[in-house]
Amino acid sequence: MTRNVMNRRFTLRESILLALLVVIFLIGLFFMLVYYPVRNQRAEIQAQLEDVQDKQLVADILYNRYEEDKEELEEIYALPEDERTVMPKHTDAHEQELLNIVGAIIEVTESHRTNWTISKSDDSVYRRVLSFSFSVNDFDMGYDILKELTSIKFQNQKCRNQVSNLSVSPSSGDVKDGSLTISGTITFFEVE
Repeated sequence: MTRNVMNRRFTLRESILLALLVVIFLIGLFFMLVYYPVRNQRAEIQAQLEDVQDKQLVADILYNRYEEDKEELEEIYALPEDERTVMPKHTDAHEQELLNIVGAIIEVTESHRTNWTISKSDDSVYRRVLSFSFSVNDFDMGYDILKELTSIKFQNQKCRNQVSNLSVSPSSGDVKDGSLTISGTITFFEVE
């Protein structure tokens, strides 16, 4: 006589173990079918959201830059034509012309020193940097030379430039009286 194991009742201990096994199985099933897929999908969505936010930030920055450039252009076009500045095309001929103009301007000084460097940025803008130092007899002459250096024209239009590191050192105690040495840098901007 064979006895069928399934026809008998489970003991209390077997019922508890079986119930515990079912609960563990259901918990594992929940984690496999619900929790992990939802967590992974949420992580993907979070990554996409961060990517979109980064793109939005870049777009906002570019838009603000566009608005600033637009305002600057409007201001430039509002200026009289003789006060507008341009960025000439970067060529060797322009370099030689710029060297000749600067040389002619500062050759009237007692002594002078110039040094040129050039660099190109990622946005196809060349920066031609003139480091200069010159000595003059009086303040007015130094002022006129600086004004000429910052008002250089190329093809009858004022070149865009930026003055930095300007230093005026009098040989005596007062800037207005006596000779002085003026030094600094002027960056001339050119396009590719």
